[in-house]
Amino acid sequence: MTKSTTRRFSTLLLGTALALTGCSTPSTGYTDLDRTPSAQDDFPTEIGTPDLIDADTVRFVTEDGDWSIWIGSGVNAENVCLVVYSTDQSWFSGCSGVVGGIEINAGGPGGAYGALPDGATLPDNAKLISENVYRIGAG
Repeated sequence: MTKSTTRRFSTLLLGTALALTGCSTPSTGYTDLDRTPSAQDDFPTEIGTPDLIDADTVRFVTEDGDWSIWIGSGVNAENVCLVVYSTDQSWFSGCSGVVGGIEINAGGPGGAYGALPDGATLPDNAKLISENVYRIGAG
């Protein structure tokens, strides 16, 4: 290779590496959180975004019976949060460390809901209802 060709090739490799690095988003370790946001991710207007959750990270996960479930990162980036909603009078939220996941008791017919990082082992009697969210109990 000539000096000019080598320089162009090096510049091309460096530019490609920088472009690929700039396009990648670091993984949270939760597939449900890492997906592209959509209009469905908005919380019901009756509750808005709970104070402990970073509104830009909220993702709608699924409906489970009468319950709608969202996951998000906490305002403290080391937390993952769940919101379980039935009506403006019946909803629950909680946050916990990303590594250990979270579990909240929604009471009533919903049972307990939790979220674990990708690849984690589900608790006994748990049913996976999304990539990361599970239910224990009713339903």
